Amino acid sequence: MDLYYKHSGRFTPFGVLAGLFAGIAASAPLAWLYSYGIIHVPYIKLRALSTLFFALAIGWSTGLGLVWGKVRNNSIAALSGFLVSTWALYASWVFWLLQLSVVGSYTLKDFELLLQPATVWEIVQRVRGIGTWGTSGSENTRGTELTVIWSIEALTVIGVGLLTAVAVLKRKPFCDNCDSWCKRSERLVFLPSIFGQNLKQRLEAKDFSFVEKLVPTSEKFAHIRFDLFSCSTCNMLNTISVNQLLIQPAKSRWSQAKAERKELLSLLNVTPEEAALIRRVALGVGQPPATAASMAAAK
Repeated sequence: MDLYYKHSGRFTPFGVLAGLFAGIAASAPLAWLYSYGIIHVPYIKLRALSTLFFALAIGWSTGLGLVWGKVRNNSIAALSGFLVSTWALYASWVFWLLQLSVVGSYTLKDFELLLQPATVWEIVQRVRGIGTWGTSGSENTRGTELTVIWSIEALTVIGVGLLTAVAVLKRKPFCDNCDSWCKRSERLVFLPSIFGQNLKQRLEAKDFSFVEKLVPTSEKFAHIRFDLFSCSTCNMLNTISVNQLLIQPAKSRWSQAKAERKELLSLLNVTPEEAALIRRVALGVGQPPATAASMAAAK
């Protein structure tokens, strides 16, 4: 068994179509909302944030569709994210042009522009020469400067959308034997008596002897968190992801404490026995009677 879980790479045409359909269906309203915000939001920083959120939403929608379609291939997820994000970016430009040119309500004829990429490109070239909103003062941004801004926008939407679709697909393991996604069966939070690289190395070495000494705590305080994913059907596939939150105390009475969150490992394969041990510790239950009796006999 590999140390870390990896997707099998399997997929079906139906699953890919489900991801594409989900992303494209979400892209229409999201693209309209994004183009509306680009025009009406007066602050450049908020426009930049809206670009990031637009890309995240497109990638998330595509990823959820792929998960529903049971796709377990990161390359397919990346390709789907790329295609949907590119379409969403194009749709946002079309809606942006329509909102600049159409007065009043839209008609179906206006939306025919979505199917005319050559016309869209021609209009965009004209806008590039005339200019649009200014980055400073009252002068319109045009030419090379506008091209650079549009290029950054395109790279952000496509790049973040692609990576988000892949990240959504990699969030949970998939049990190929039972043909189902594993659910997070437990979120276990302990005091950080052991943390950092030491904790990672011991878990990778399958040394779970320290786990029974961990003390449950709240996520409000410094902690290490175990996210245990298990197949609810066969219980043979189990993985843990571990994050730590450390609090750095304030250096002076005028400064504030800082929280440092770090992912130590993601989807480490564990055996059913190791998963059961982690659950028992979280519940505050000691060794099972059979194990305790065998240890006493050995003594």
